Amino acid sequence: KIKLSRYEPCADGKHPTIVLVHGLQSVESSKSALDAICQKYAARGYVVFLIHYFDRTKTSEKDIEPLLAKFKDFLVNDKKPRDEATCKKYSAWLDALRDGLTHIRTQPNVDRERVALVGLSLGGFMSLTLAAEEDQKIAAVVSYFGGMPKDVAARVKTLPPIQAIHGDKDLVVPVSEAHALKKLAKAKNFSLDSHIFPNAGHVFVGPKGEFQMLDAW
Repeated sequence: KIKLSRYEPCADGKHPTIVLVHGLQSVESSKSALDAICQKYAARGYVVFLIHYFDRTKTSEKDIEPLLAKFKDFLVNDKKPRDEATCKKYSAWLDALRDGLTHIRTQPNVDRERVALVGLSLGGFMSLTLAAEEDQKIAAVVSYFGGMPKDVAARVKTLPPIQAIHGDKDLVVPVSEAHALKKLAKAKNFSLDSHIFPNAGHVFVGPKGEFQMLDAW
């Protein structure tokens, strides 16, 4: 079973919908920040879902730190051979998100034609991967400190409008990922709104390691 957190506006009818895709930080460990972000979106008239896709692989808090280096190589460093276990985990998480999107589109207050993804870090990579799949019919993507996996970029044919947010001092996902996405958008005529913040580290983490993503909303 996969948990799904849901945030709704007060108004009746069908609403544009946002699926927030968290990164390699458990939902529980950053729950207060993610809750606040989802509540802000719901207050603006969106239905918001947060898919706990780690449930698919039973990934827990203690598993996350060892995964960081593996996924950095998996997503960013294409000169190293792909680790099979990491590939399987990434594939399982994508399947969980696909299943979640299918379920979300059946909900009575969801406008199934206006479903967007907002991805943080690893979630940005997965959001862009799903957006490249034409059958998913994603309306728009916001990628925070994420990027496009190299194998997906090589074969992508179409993408919805994208907004990409990055920091030029990101030591986890290098800013070169944002530049690569910009180059891809220009080459294939995708709509991309790119913002690179000077002196910003990964997901706007503060000087004491505090999570400041909420400040960006």
